[in-house]
Amino acid sequence: MKIMANFEVSRRIQSDRAMDSHAVRDFIKEKLGNTSKFTVSSETNTNMVLEGRVKESVFTPMTKFEANVEVRVENDKARISIRGKSSPNWVFWVFFLVGLFTGIFLLIALVLFFVQRNKPKETFEGILGALETEFGKF
Repeated sequence: MKIMANFEVSRRIQSDRAMDSHAVRDFIKEKLGNTSKFTVSSETNTNMVLEGRVKESVFTPMTKFEANVEVRVENDKARISIRGKSSPNWVFWVFFLVGLFTGIFLLIALVLFFVQRNKPKETFEGILGALETEFGKF
């Protein structure tokens, strides 16, 4: 059983105006803040490492993510590459341990985790789509 899910999302954007990596990183953090609870572990001029969990509307989040965001900008062209992984968070492990004795919590934890484990990738794909809409050339 594969418990972690690795993901990679990348996009090349050509803009009709000059861009800088700081503006792109700020846009990503702003949009991610709308859908996730996260922290920036480290940040340089071209990279930032994010850790957090995607908010769920109905159920408690069973997954956490760690993502390395690389932003390369030259004049009006940007290349954004996001590599990350999602794995079970502490809520999953509580449900899992209680489920060892009751059974139903084990089933709930496994179902929710497998439903939610691709949510970080989908969230970052949506953010890059919004980034392309915001900065892209029309």
